Amino acid sequence: NSRTYGIEFAIATDANYNNNAVWLLRKIRNDEFFIEHFHSGRYLLSDGGVVRNSRGDEIGWTRAPQIHLTDANYYTRAVWKKVDIGGGNYYIEHKYSGRYLFAAGSNIWGKDASGYYGNEKVVGSDANYYGYAAWKIVPANPPRYI
Repeated sequence: NSRTYGIEFAIATDANYNNNAVWLLRKIRNDEFFIEHFHSGRYLLSDGGVVRNSRGDEIGWTRAPQIHLTDANYYTRAVWKKVDIGGGNYYIEHKYSGRYLFAAGSNIWGKDASGYYGNEKVVGSDANYYGYAAWKIVPANPPRYI
């Protein structure tokens, strides 16, 4: 029974290859939740420092900590919350640090899938640079219940 704290990292991809882009928002309490991978059961975890009161001080996302995939809620670092920014869009904010779930890379809306997962990192950013911290939450179609 081995425990793994963040050996693997999250990447942003241009399609739902093999249904691997399916995530569950597993409610903990009120507005707090785990982001759990549908197939592996792993959580998204952020281990960066607190930035809630210093948005934009890091001047970009290139040095932001990468988001880990982990098997447990180590140090309560796998807890997230949604921040409604209107138009069906949200920031996914890390409960402890205030960092935003942030997917760098080029815009893929309306483009054909590339055929491979890619290597664009998902990080915990201190601000919404170029709109890359804004997310749409799309229900599974058809809905899946566990």
